[in-house]
Amino acid sequence: MIRKPDASLPELTIGNFFSILAQEGIVLVNCWASSCAACKALAPIYAKVAERHPKHAFVELDTVAEEELASSLGIADVPTLMLYRNG
Repeated sequence: MIRKPDASLPELTIGNFFSILAQEGIVLVNCWASSCAACKALAPIYAKVAERHPKHAFVELDTVAEEELASSLGIADVPTLMLYRNG
């Protein structure tokens, strides 16, 4: 079973991409892969930052499960953080 870094954070998928990124304000995306050691090290830090900034949206993108979306966003390496503001 592939476990995402933080089960409490929403998962970004090709199906919800536009609705999540259309939100007002800041959306921070953590792009990760289960085989990535650096992703595993970043996960608890990312989760703590999410807890400290509840007015912003923090989501995670599994680049293996959502390979098409990751490719369309030009993600070549993980971990990658992407920041969107006001859509």
